[in-house]
Amino acid sequence: MREPTIFIIEDDPVYSKVINMTLSNNGYTKVHSFSSGEEAVNSLSRNPHFIVLDFSLGGLNGLDILKMIKKKKSSCEVVVLTSVINEDLAEKCIEFGALHYLEKNDTSLNLMLNVLSDARKKMKSMFLTKVVLFSLAAIVVILALYALI
Repeated sequence: MREPTIFIIEDDPVYSKVINMTLSNNGYTKVHSFSSGEEAVNSLSRNPHFIVLDFSLGGLNGLDILKMIKKKKSSCEVVVLTSVINEDLAEKCIEFGALHYLEKNDTSLNLMLNVLSDARKKMKSMFLTKVVLFSLAAIVVILALYALI
């Protein structure tokens, strides 16, 4: 499985750099930062595997951006990382497809890394399962063709 592509959608340039450095220091090298959700949505053709999404952005809010992302690329995992502490909002984000809703605090970047690591392991497992199933199907086809000869 190839290295995952990660989008950071964060309008605070300093915090965006902190997230980027945290990811790169932990082996994530294909990271793209966006200061607006609209810009990131317009770049979904880059096929991100994960998106770290701030909720409070200039323009559309994080929930609107989440809905747009999931409509265009439902397989992309989104982690909302925000200073907006609101249980109802967190539930809505999860309802609309966010993998996790994390509050920005002293431990949030470590939590984000854990969530991404777990999601990446799950992706690898799904990929390997598909490879095994494809291989088994190929063997069945070969055996069926051999039986016809």
